[in-house]
Amino acid sequence: MNCMLMLFLFTLTVTQISSINKYKEDVQSSPFRMNKINQIWHKASKRLKGHMLADLYADLKIQDGLELQLKRLKSEDMDKGGMKEAEVRIKLR
Repeated sequence: MNCMLMLFLFTLTVTQISSINKYKEDVQSSPFRMNKINQIWHKASKRLKGHMLADLYADLKIQDGLELQLKRLKSEDMDKGGMKEAEVRIKLR
């Protein structure tokens, strides 16, 4: 019985460590805070090179900030008409 408990605790510890490492790798490979922007970046980084990729990075950095502002406004219920959300969506296009 004692051996089973030790085996269970060992398995639990290994599982937790592997999930922590997976999370750290995901965060390190994502240069932006918003997941939607990271998805766009990863797809574009496979297709674009050079100055086009650098220009896109700069634009996505700005968009990332706008998305975070929108998220804060929505959480504080300050964008009642949805005007700021519409503006951010248009800029994303």
